[in-house]
Amino acid sequence: MQTIAAVALIIGAQTLQIVTAVFPAAPIQVFAGLAYGPWWGTAICLTGVMLGNTIAFIAMRTGRTFVRRRFPQTVKPSKIRLLDPDRLDGLRYPELAVVAFSMIPFLPNGLVPYVFARTTMKLYRYLIAAFIGAVPAILVFTGLGAAIAGEHLKLVIGIVVFAVIVAIVAFLLRNRILDVLEKLSR
Repeated sequence: MQTIAAVALIIGAQTLQIVTAVFPAAPIQVFAGLAYGPWWGTAICLTGVMLGNTIAFIAMRTGRTFVRRRFPQTVKPSKIRLLDPDRLDGLRYPELAVVAFSMIPFLPNGLVPYVFARTTMKLYRYLIAAFIGAVPAILVFTGLGAAIAGEHLKLVIGIVVFAVIVAIVAFLLRNRILDVLEKLSR
């Protein structure tokens, strides 16, 4: 019974992390890796990630319609290039952008469903892309948790250094990444 409660707690925390977009996913995923290993930890975290993405996407779509009915004024486009729904809607394959945004470690992945819910992308296409993008990042962090549990210090340090380098490079090249995604989508 404790195992079921612990799994439910991890799924709930991961869901809340996506829906609130306030706190990072890494500690939850490292804990899942510590407790259940990289494979089961990834499956448990993915359940919460997909549940959170579904809730956030639907809530944004429903809320957006409600707000537009009540306040029919023109909404200004986002000043942040990466978050501009009109720009993302112009992509031929916006799913590639979802995959890319979901794969970047330390990017607040709770923002992704809220941004893409403002586009014309269908929910099922968004969820498939979010799933594909979430797997590698979750595997890194659950693997890190499993490595800590197994006392593989060199592996842990290597994973952390790799994740930090990827995050820094992705942040520095964020505009180029979006440009490449746009070119691939045309």
